[in-house]
Amino acid sequence: EEEEEDDDDDEEDLPAVRGPPGLKAGARVAARWKNGLVFYPGRVVSDHGDGTYDIDYDDGDQEDNVPAALIRLQRAGE
Repeated sequence: EEEEEDDDDDEEDLPAVRGPPGLKAGARVAARWKNGLVFYPGRVVSDHGDGTYDIDYDDGDQEDNVPAALIRLQRAGE
């Protein structure tokens, strides 16, 4: 019986992977293009719910599945 209970609980025990509060579709951000060192300005266009986001950069480039660790929120005026 314990094994059955463990199987049922596996998915519930996994924490939801999320970026920082405010990191959602429409948010102004700076993100590291292709895991590089430089942050480029853009906007989140999609939140995959797994800690990755699609970004439309201001220069017209697009990048999918960018990890939250490579994204920082832009404050007004930045």
